[in-house]
Amino acid sequence: MINLKIHTCPQTMLINPVSENEVEKVIKNLKGKCSSGFDGVMDPILKKCVQVIKKQLADICNTSFASGTFPETLKIAIVEPLHKKGNTGEVQNYRPISFLSVFSKITEKLMYCRLMSFVTKNNILNNVQHGFCECKSTETATDAFLENIQKAVEKKVNLIGIFFDLSKAYDVLDHTILLFKLDAYGIRGLVNQWFKSYLGNRKQNVEINYTENTSRISEKFKSTLKETKGGIPQGSVLGPVLFLLCINDLPINIQRGRITQFPDNMNTQIEATIANMLNETIKEVM
Repeated sequence: MINLKIHTCPQTMLINPVSENEVEKVIKNLKGKCSSGFDGVMDPILKKCVQVIKKQLADICNTSFASGTFPETLKIAIVEPLHKKGNTGEVQNYRPISFLSVFSKITEKLMYCRLMSFVTKNNILNNVQHGFCECKSTETATDAFLENIQKAVEKKVNLIGIFFDLSKAYDVLDHTILLFKLDAYGIRGLVNQWFKSYLGNRKQNVEINYTENTSRISEKFKSTLKETKGGIPQGSVLGPVLFLLCINDLPINIQRGRITQFPDNMNTQIEATIANMLNETIKEVM
């Protein structure tokens, strides 16, 4: 971690107080899903009683931000395996989806707005990242990739592409490294302490819905509650931007090649005037 190159930010992030109107806006913009976290509270319920609870929620969020602590009860996640590919009988072919309390999502969204305002104002995210970034998408990532190829063709040089797909990237994210990088980017002091509290001491259990083929009776199996040792929960509001900040310095730590990123997928295009030189260049990159 000490040997990493990283563009530090001299500014320090400060948190503005949360207003009742802001809480109301966040609740009204909830997707209205009927899924819920451990507390069983669904989006539509909050939408109906927003006028009654918005003051209390604003007070809770302000207390959380001012104290640098994320409520312990909101760190519990229900994890359901979502089949991604291959044989349904193999565990590695499933992706874990976390169902969090809607109150956690509201608190996260309020912090997310403040974090993204700071990140955008200080131009912290690198310009080769096309995922979860405003005005960027898979289309802009594809355009950037093709533009690099076109430039190589015009210069009449040899070009090779190396493609990376980080497996289970969210699940293995190291909290110590992330907090170190957040501090370097200006998310330090009390705000960094809040994120440390948000990431730490999280608990989850796994729920599996099983339907017997013969009787067609559906049963739900639930594991015991276990503490997670790392990673960020899938399905969280803050998860994507925290992941981007954690890998934000990757392009400046690769010595050769042009980089294109889309969350946990990356490709680097390497040029060489002589084809035989590509092998040596690839060794330098790897």
